[in-house]
Amino acid sequence: MTPRDNFQSALKIFNIDQLKSVVESALGEPLTNFTQIGSTPVTIFNLLEQLELEDNKLKMFLKFLSKNSGARLKDAANIYYQHFFNIVIEVDDPYTELVVYNDAFVDRQELREKLRYFFNSETHFLLGTKGPRYSGRSHCSSFIRFVAREEDIDPIVLDLAKYNLEQLIRELIDQMYLPFIEFRDRLSQASTQGKGFIAAFKGIMRKDESLRQKRWCLVFDHHDRTEVDPEVKAFVEEFMLEIAMRNMPADNIFIILLGQGDWAVFPANYNFHVLDVPAPQLVPSDVERYLQSLAKKFDQPLDPAELLRRKDEVLKDIHLNELSGITTMCNRLRKYTTP
Repeated sequence: MTPRDNFQSALKIFNIDQLKSVVESALGEPLTNFTQIGSTPVTIFNLLEQLELEDNKLKMFLKFLSKNSGARLKDAANIYYQHFFNIVIEVDDPYTELVVYNDAFVDRQELREKLRYFFNSETHFLLGTKGPRYSGRSHCSSFIRFVAREEDIDPIVLDLAKYNLEQLIRELIDQMYLPFIEFRDRLSQASTQGKGFIAAFKGIMRKDESLRQKRWCLVFDHHDRTEVDPEVKAFVEEFMLEIAMRNMPADNIFIILLGQGDWAVFPANYNFHVLDVPAPQLVPSDVERYLQSLAKKFDQPLDPAELLRRKDEVLKDIHLNELSGITTMCNRLRKYTTP
């Protein structure tokens, strides 16, 4: 199999909607700018045919996937890049990166280290966030995906407010690439769909060595919202208990709850982490330091006048102690996240 064929095969983990999102994030353009939409294999083939005619776009696409993907796709992107351009892709230290999925992250180094510690723990598999509203707990979901992938963990982020129990279970089966046919009978026979999923998942894990070798991080957002279906909450909490009691055939699932004080629902007497996400306390000098650090990563350090100009542009008419100000700041910083 050629490096290109291997990469095409690895890209098939995405369906068409996911591929659209990846292309948009990596290249800032819709997928339809590069190819007509057909079946997934044909669309991927035609996309790469077009990107190979535009070296810079292909570099951007492969670098994005190398930085933001799981182990198999990351390796395939690196090999294809080296084969096509005859140079090794440059890899940044993931824990000193200043940009995650094209979003600016200012002063989150401590959060990186805490997540890194959590993902390497052999005794703690549950993590909850606490912090005031607008402290950026939900915004951390993209940050968690980034760090998880660097630890060879497949992250799955689900907004609990968007699903009923049947939809949530189907989404888990789809995103974890679990065999639905194995779940169908258990789901129909169990007293509840939640119990059926857990029983079926245990059975499949015992039979399938490849699943026991995988590692997942399930991130459940908005667990604290009143509009979340009570059956969904009950299922998530029951699933957490099974993991906390280490009742699974392998210790390969981490669960993170994003919400205000959601750690209080964790099973008593079992190990879990609580991640304190304080409200951002930013001052203009933080933004100045960030801009200079970002420029240095591109080997383009700023002279004092240009640094002051950029800082003033980013901070113009905003208040850093307000959510709207933080949002505007991040949007303005985004233009400086590429050389």
